[in-house]
Amino acid sequence: IPLPDGAFCFSPWLDLTMSGESIVRNRSKDGIIGNSPMSLYARAYAGETDVHHPWISPIFANLNGLPPVLVQVSSSEVLFSDSQTFVDRARKHGVRAELQVFRGQVHVFQAIPYILPEADAALDRVRIWCHPPIAIPSG
Repeated sequence: IPLPDGAFCFSPWLDLTMSGESIVRNRSKDGIIGNSPMSLYARAYAGETDVHHPWISPIFANLNGLPPVLVQVSSSEVLFSDSQTFVDRARKHGVRAELQVFRGQVHVFQAIPYILPEADAALDRVRIWCHPPIAIPSG
């Protein structure tokens, strides 16, 4: 199956083992999923499959050959460290990966544009990432 030209992710859950330090550090800051029963959600999603399997937790996958990836996340989310670790691993595997961190936002804040100025700004950054300005040669 051919890969897409790129991917962007909003507040992705990339490690269903929940080993990232922000799972605990940001629990009281994350008003959307901070106090949710994430281990139950992980088990429901994974079914009989081990949550360490790369198809369940992409943070453990071989990332070689991935197309460019943009990840946006809030520093206040329980999933913050998932995004950091994934982007770091992707870069080590030669993937053009960009992490855009927004301070003090809720989980998937990009879903509420027109209400939240930071969501509008985030979506503008996605648009620019997908369609960068064309450099016009001078002279």
